[in-house]
Amino acid sequence: MIRFLRCGLQCLVGMGCFLTLLLFDRSAFQTFREPKFLAFVWIGGACLLVWSLLLFYQAVQKKSVSWPPSPLIALIPIAFIVGIRFWDIQNGITTSSFEVDDIPLKIHYWIHVLLPSVAWLILFSVSSFCFRTSASQRKLLGTLFVALSLEVVIVSLEMVQNQTGLQVNPVSLLSQGEIEVFGQTVKERIFGTIGNPNWVAGYIAVALFPVIAWGLVLRNRWMKSMVFILFLISLFVLVSTRSKGAFLAVTIGFLHFGIIAFIYFRTRIRPQSANVGFSRGIVITVSMLVFLVLSCGFLMANRTVIGEGDSYLAHWAETLALRGDSITVRALLAHCGFEMWSHSPWLGLGPGEFKIQFLDALRDLVEGADGEQIQARVARLHSLRATHLHNEYLQTMVEFGIVGLLFVELFFIWCQCRAFRLILETKNWQTALLRVGFLSGVWAGFGGSLFDYPFHRPAQAFLLAVFLGVSISRPFGYVSGSPSSIRKLDRVTVIPFVVFSFLLSIHLLWQSEAKYVGQHLGFWGRTSLEIAGGDRNKAFEALATAQDMVPGEGEYTLWLAYYYLTAKRDPNLAIRQLRRARETSDNPNRVLLEATAQLERNDIQTAAQLVRFVEILEPHKVGVQFQKAQILQKQGRWEEACRAYLGEIHNAQKSLAKGSPHLEKAYLQLASILEKEIGQYAEAAKYYRKFLELLGDRIPTFPEAQLRLGDLSLNRFHDLDSAESYYREALEIFKKNGSAQEADEVEKILKDIQNRRNQFE
Repeated sequence: MIRFLRCGLQCLVGMGCFLTLLLFDRSAFQTFREPKFLAFVWIGGACLLVWSLLLFYQAVQKKSVSWPPSPLIALIPIAFIVGIRFWDIQNGITTSSFEVDDIPLKIHYWIHVLLPSVAWLILFSVSSFCFRTSASQRKLLGTLFVALSLEVVIVSLEMVQNQTGLQVNPVSLLSQGEIEVFGQTVKERIFGTIGNPNWVAGYIAVALFPVIAWGLVLRNRWMKSMVFILFLISLFVLVSTRSKGAFLAVTIGFLHFGIIAFIYFRTRIRPQSANVGFSRGIVITVSMLVFLVLSCGFLMANRTVIGEGDSYLAHWAETLALRGDSITVRALLAHCGFEMWSHSPWLGLGPGEFKIQFLDALRDLVEGADGEQIQARVARLHSLRATHLHNEYLQTMVEFGIVGLLFVELFFIWCQCRAFRLILETKNWQTALLRVGFLSGVWAGFGGSLFDYPFHRPAQAFLLAVFLGVSISRPFGYVSGSPSSIRKLDRVTVIPFVVFSFLLSIHLLWQSEAKYVGQHLGFWGRTSLEIAGGDRNKAFEALATAQDMVPGEGEYTLWLAYYYLTAKRDPNLAIRQLRRARETSDNPNRVLLEATAQLERNDIQTAAQLVRFVEILEPHKVGVQFQKAQILQKQGRWEEACRAYLGEIHNAQKSLAKGSPHLEKAYLQLASILEKEIGQYAEAAKYYRKFLELLGDRIPTFPEAQLRLGDLSLNRFHDLDSAESYYREALEIFKKNGSAQEADEVEKILKDIQNRRNQFE
């Protein structure tokens, strides 16, 4: 039974290597990230469930119990910090306006954020228990080899497809993905459906080192050759991604691998006792191949699209000189992070609070003494949805303070010391080298954490938890002592731990299921609100259900606010939802949506402040100029309103992929102001006609443009034929919509036009 349950844990971990890498769900708000985190939490819950059954069986059979690894003790203060934050919220010390089931909404959000961290610790603990033998570690490496091969092959096919135009990638043929590039045009050309290339590069950087160690200890020449080929292709793909963070991760990983392996072979065994030497010819050949692959990767990365003048090497030179967009963006995020950290330096702001408070902190910086300098840096941000600081260490310090960062570092130092001691005490050099590979993969993650956020990417975080657990796993028989001396202690203490583990596993499984259902309901509700003809009542029911199932997820709350504003025309309910969204959503669109709601309430001053803030951060964002024009129009500043409407039209035309939901109304409002307030009738007629061109074959509910063009043609341009044509279009629309009174009025105008024509004749 113990072997069966241990095998089940190993299978779950192996399955997780594939799920967190390849899982893609189109019915999700954040297409590549959220579904993988749900899989992460589900795998963690399933592992904990099997582990609790195993512990219970061991207790019943009076066998010694394998407890979680001792380095977890270092994280106990983190639990106290989180508990203090929960206590502050629950007792009103930290303000929280909303409650769900008598629990403050902020606590729901923190639980939502912390669940992947809990799953990470479970996977770390389970891996330290179920991969204690060399045979089990080799099976894991075989699984990892297949997963890495799939990733590299798909990426290589994607590169071929994007360079040649041939449809050779099965992922794109099945329409299973889309890229997130955040304005990185070169990466968009090299890659396509695989997602953000930085994520791909980070995964390769972490997974590469255990596979390298496995290849070095393999005896089968064919398998050794396949591992070497995979290593070369992985290097080529990694360099081609242009990910500097992944390049730094690989460099640090290789340094760690070389140093630890050198120390082991110099201190633990004599070189001649292990057949690990290589001839000079093999070393030279391998070095030349690696150099050739790196050169080809740099050449691929150096291929620039039309309009981009700088080469990849020039970008590297900028980075090394601490200049360029990459450094500027990270410097701005770090500056903002330090400003946020200064408000609570010892215990931090709380889990996940950086992305929630980022916009407000950025607003304070922009409106501060150095606002002009900050604005120039803000313009280089790829997205205002800065969910992470691109530096795991600073992120931890902002959210958990200096105390939290110290204990997190203590945890990793403890793990490193334990893994290093186990490596030096291992007599079999092959087993020791495998441990070095796992530990070097973790160190690649540490290196990437300086410039990126690998511990917040599901596929990479999963591997880092497993690798760290395997690297500190003690072989069977390592602990000395009589089993009878610890049976009584195990039987007394293991039952509460088993009960707690069982309940926690059920909670994790239930939460992952609830989040999965909520994702689909939320996606369906959002889509129904966005598309023309969608059932808005059912959309509301779906979004409300999703919000009740996962109250800590702010996207559903944000779209409910959109529903109240656009479908119900109730700005008060919308603002209440938006205030709730402030506690749980990092979506910057909530600011512009709140400006729209305030404008509906005729609170022009508040709306103007919100629009001005968004305009500073994203001057070319679709919708900003429209809201600005609405405010100026209410203030009677007609010429400025016209310029703002023209700006919205220009921004919408530049953003061809998304367009603007306000474009039609912008044309109508602009034409109306030009006609009625400024008196530029020819210009007004031009924009009325552009509105009709944009409308196409769709039939409006009210033919305002046709009526105004008919009036202008009749009374200003004295063009009876055009006037008659526009009025007849308006008449047909009124008849189709059943507006009998309006149709009679138009018929009277048409009779008047006919009388005028008869008089002229």
